[in-house]
Amino acid sequence: MQFPEREADIAALALLMVQGLEQAPDDFPTPPIPAAELRAQLDALNTALAASVVADSALREQHAAKDRALLALKDAMKANLRYAEVEVRGQPEKLSGLGWGGRRGASDLEPPGEVRDIASSAARRRMSPRRWTTTAC
Repeated sequence: MQFPEREADIAALALLMVQGLEQAPDDFPTPPIPAAELRAQLDALNTALAASVVADSALREQHAAKDRALLALKDAMKANLRYAEVEVRGQPEKLSGLGWGGRRGASDLEPPGEVRDIASSAARRRMSPRRWTTTAC
């Protein structure tokens, strides 16, 4: 039998061990850790586990509240930026006072480079893989 890894399995084994030590004191007269101390440690684990569950729940609530506050702030900032962009249309340098720059103009995409060194390898009958290298951009 292997020692359990999961918390619930460890707690269950601890409870069985405490019960076994309490029910058979003649078989196990002087264990290194007495049953009473094991029970106290198991109770401490259960108390810590309950506190952890409460803390996790509070953390999730706080995280959700933070996410809602961040979303509200982002929406408000975007509304102000849209307003500012309309107000100073044609003078994007004025937006820098708000920590913002104007919208970038559209840019043309460059066509892909020339394909060089294309080679065919007929290593397999069903497929004919190709390999090539492109010019440096």
